[in-house]
Amino acid sequence: MISLLPPNAKKELAAARANVLLLRYLFLTIGVIAFLCIEMAVVYFFFAQQREANDTAIASNQRDSKELEAVKNQANAFNNDLKIAETILSKQVSYTSIIKEFANTMPPNTTINQLSINPATIGKPTTMAIKAKKATDVLAFKDAFSNSQYFENVSIQNIGSQTGADGTSVDTYPFTATINITFKQSLLTLGGNS
Repeated sequence: MISLLPPNAKKELAAARANVLLLRYLFLTIGVIAFLCIEMAVVYFFFAQQREANDTAIASNQRDSKELEAVKNQANAFNNDLKIAETILSKQVSYTSIIKEFANTMPPNTTINQLSINPATIGKPTTMAIKAKKATDVLAFKDAFSNSQYFENVSIQNIGSQTGADGTSVDTYPFTATINITFKQSLLTLGGNS
């Protein structure tokens, strides 16, 4: 096809087509920019709401953690109290069981006149005063405690008797003796810790 248009008109026509194409691109670009701005605004508002929700959750969690901190401190204090109580109870001595062991070990016709026992005397030599009906009962006392698993180093320090001026017994248990004895550590474990 032969174009009979003057060159000036051809230029104007090409420019008009370019302008229409540029105008389309301009509107398309403005539309894309508007779409992106709307999308960014929506994303901004979405993130703003999320941030508000997160800030509220953080504030709530901080309040809860402060409340739980108080509960945690109480629990730690209670746990420490339990440890102290366990320590005390593990060191507590069942004197009832110790006295029962003494009663079971003692032979007939003997009584304990004086005895001092505490955790400080365990494992160390100590003395006790006893009374007996006969001198042989004192020996039986020494032998019974020597044969027990809870006592060691049992020895008689002295034996005496209480008689009146006429040579008769003044007391039902006229013989007195001082016994040296060492209480073993196993004596503390009698009857468990109570």
